[in-house]
Amino acid sequence: MARVILSILSTISLLGQTQPDFSGHWLLVDLEPSAPDVPKSLSVQQTIVRTNVRGEPIEPFYDTITITRQFESGPRSQTHKIGVIGGIVPGRRPDGSLNGPTENFRVKWDGDVLILETSTSIGDPRQPEHRVERRELWSLDPNHRLRVVTTTRSSGSPPATVTSVYRRS
Repeated sequence: MARVILSILSTISLLGQTQPDFSGHWLLVDLEPSAPDVPKSLSVQQTIVRTNVRGEPIEPFYDTITITRQFESGPRSQTHKIGVIGGIVPGRRPDGSLNGPTENFRVKWDGDVLILETSTSIGDPRQPEHRVERRELWSLDPNHRLRVVTTTRSSGSPPATVTSVYRRS
């Protein structure tokens, strides 16, 4: 079944470029607590916008972030529009059940911290759903290392938080 993709632009602050640039290649140096599925390295590219659609100069802001995570099983890449809230709504089967999970996402700045949030709901609305939420907080520590605090929540389980620290390579 076809999936409908919904995107709603949220407000993007143009009050000056105070957010950090995470662009570059990063190697894992610290992990607390240990976790099995944490990428050993990250490649990050942030795109900055300096002109509007007419080519006129505007206050610069980060528009997108592309993250390639290197896992033991291989790389996984994602590109996110910063300042966007959206999701994917599945179609329905002939019996009325959903043809896949419902996914929601949001990427935004909170000061100098980039927040990436996703939630996935699996199940039929006529039955209890299984929901998985993931929230990543990206920031630079005083030593200019990338600090990623990831909190995951799953239906029926307590939240789990993992802090990964990366250095530029």
